[in-house]
Amino acid sequence: MKRNRMLDITRGMAMMGVFLLHFQFVGLYPLGGVLVALFYVISGYLTKPRPDKKVFIRARAKQLLIPYGVTALVMVGTGTISDVICGTGDSIGIVILKWIYAGLYGAGDPYTEPFYIKSIGGIWFLLASFWGAIFMQYIIEMKRIRQLICVAVLFLIGVLTPKLFWFPFSIQAGMCAVFFMYMGYLAKEAVPWLQKQKSLVKGGVLLAAAVAFIWFLLNFKGFWLVHCEFGNGIWDLVGSLGACIWFMVIAGLIDKIGGPLASLLDKMGRYSIVILCVHIVELEAFPWGPVVGAMISHGVSEYAATSIWLRVMKVIWITAGTMLCLHFDATRKIFGLAEKKDERKNQISDKR
Repeated sequence: MKRNRMLDITRGMAMMGVFLLHFQFVGLYPLGGVLVALFYVISGYLTKPRPDKKVFIRARAKQLLIPYGVTALVMVGTGTISDVICGTGDSIGIVILKWIYAGLYGAGDPYTEPFYIKSIGGIWFLLASFWGAIFMQYIIEMKRIRQLICVAVLFLIGVLTPKLFWFPFSIQAGMCAVFFMYMGYLAKEAVPWLQKQKSLVKGGVLLAAAVAFIWFLLNFKGFWLVHCEFGNGIWDLVGSLGACIWFMVIAGLIDKIGGPLASLLDKMGRYSIVILCVHIVELEAFPWGPVVGAMISHGVSEYAATSIWLRVMKVIWITAGTMLCLHFDATRKIFGLAEKKDERKNQISDKR
């Protein structure tokens, strides 16, 4: 199936935003949850009914759960080494068990109540995406009114139950993700209608989206799908959707202009799962603390070490790690890319 370059560029923009947020650019803090929501809106936009649900679930498990499992195993190794180097005080066996527990539980945030849950980091997104995709397949086969009811019920369950405790496998985050997926699914129906409207109507939609987005930024109280937090309730949902509209509009402009930026974001969007997994390994399980400490002890200022060199090293890690994953057939297969590579080779051979 031919890829939608504009959507890949949108994913690339979201991935770039995640990097900047994780690189401690605090001004982007309110956009963290919006960037995740944007991925889900795109997923919903691309959703279509699949008659054979078993085949669909197996395909999604291969696409999302295998990368999750392999990345979690890598994090067990690197996280154990990191914890030993940083001297947490636990034995190696205990550290390994904690990381295995984190991988099996699949929580994006740590919890202490009603029991201890260790975070596995940003790859929670893959688990939530898996659940959201499955929920969506059954929802879109219903009549519209039942669709709306199911989306609302799942969202409420996702928002209210974390007050009791966090379920395994980020299923509550998947329930909340369904709302954004469903909005993307509805957008697929609305876009052809909107394209036929006069400029005044299109401008009105963009103005309303901009106002909602600005209100969201000015009244930010917490918007995090990782633990289903929406500080301003329904108004946060409206504001985040306004932000998603504008990200897609900007992506469309970048796509039309083309050039190096469009190519870079397109590639980041295509390989966003690979990039995410490589990034989360370094973010959660690599001993950057001792590395920064070593730089400072050798005369590098704290500002230069943390604000410049650390970010440069992280970019090098992510770039090199992603390129390595895309180079080897074994890692390409883990991320479901080996088959696509073979398809391209066959297409080239056919042309010859």
